[in-house]
Amino acid sequence: MLRGEKLFKFVAGLMLQRFFGTITIRFEAGKVTHVDAETRRTWRYEDLPENEGT
Repeated sequence: MLRGEKLFKFVAGLMLQRFFGTITIRFEAGKVTHVDAETRRTWRYEDLPENEGT
């Protein structure tokens, strides 16, 4: 795996999953030292799942 490819796959995966949140990437001396993903999903009315049972 090329350098940095794992980080890009992680971020791309979040985008494909409709991630709602903040990603913090910490660099030291040109290298990634810490990645923190924090999510707080809020739903808009039109995004609420339909009731399939009724």
